[in-house]
Amino acid sequence: PPGQYGVPPQYMGGAGQFAPPPPYMGGAYPGQEASMYPGQAPHAAAPAPFRAPTASAGAQVVFRVLCPGNRTGSVIGRSGDTIKALREQSGAKIKMLDAIPGCEERVVAISCAEDGVSPMSPAQVALLRVYACIAEPPQGAGAAAYTGPPPFRLLIPGQQVGCLIGKGGAIIKAMREESGAHIKILPHEQLPGCALEGDELLEIGAASPHACAAAVQAVSTRLRAYVPRPDAPIAMPLA
Repeated sequence: PPGQYGVPPQYMGGAGQFAPPPPYMGGAYPGQEASMYPGQAPHAAAPAPFRAPTASAGAQVVFRVLCPGNRTGSVIGRSGDTIKALREQSGAKIKMLDAIPGCEERVVAISCAEDGVSPMSPAQVALLRVYACIAEPPQGAGAAAYTGPPPFRLLIPGQQVGCLIGKGGAIIKAMREESGAHIKILPHEQLPGCALEGDELLEIGAASPHACAAAVQAVSTRLRAYVPRPDAPIAMPLA
């Protein structure tokens, strides 16, 4: 049913289709009133470790998701219908980058310019929707072999990692405890061929898709608040 992957019902529909929310008119996004955190009532503020300053107006927020090769169709959709809907409904730029030879994953690049006001950016909305596409069980022949959603993996510029770890690991520990998900920075030797120089690989996994989605929102909130310098070489060729 809608919402079973930790994303509020307004963010997704069934069988890979997304229920169109009302047009965004500023402020909170449709569905944002639904708490993303286990045990929190609707309208509840994010737990303290998840809160972070809002990015400055005009700052370019970029998320790079690693999409397993067998899930790219779920993100793109037939004739590109799904990714087009994701762009229109989130207000963010989203592009599935070309495959890298020898790399089993493809990068989904998501970006938006910050307005400095909204508590949740279009890029975060898009990130959660992309997560829902990747986590959704396959239909047809692949359904029988499905064992659960794969870990959600993000490529992160090295200069942003500190905002996720915190002094003595306090921030990442708090995000793990509050979300119930496993959040870790993987060793450099596990970086895929599609990574950029200086990248780190963050992986989020949980038995509960809701816990994984809560961790995705927590991580993206901090990454959004601590955008790298404008001259940092992380720009992606977004459409």
